[in-house]
Amino acid sequence: MIIAHQSKILCRACHVINDEEHPNPEKAKVRKIPPLAPSANAKRLTDPQTVEDFLRVNCTLVFKRECTAKEKGDVLVWLGGIK
Repeated sequence: MIIAHQSKILCRACHVINDEEHPNPEKAKVRKIPPLAPSANAKRLTDPQTVEDFLRVNCTLVFKRECTAKEKGDVLVWLGGIK
């Protein structure tokens, strides 16, 4: 059974895919993504460069543009408030 993605976000956001695997994303290796909230993963959001890279990549994937400083701050405040 083939399960199609339900969004227009690139497969690379969820899977580790190289060019020869891309035609068959159901066989792609699933990327393990640790929890984002610091309450579930104490190491998350501790390295400023990693946080900046994460926000840059995900804003580009979701919004097709860089996020503003306010938008980045809003995401970080929201993640910090998750219990």
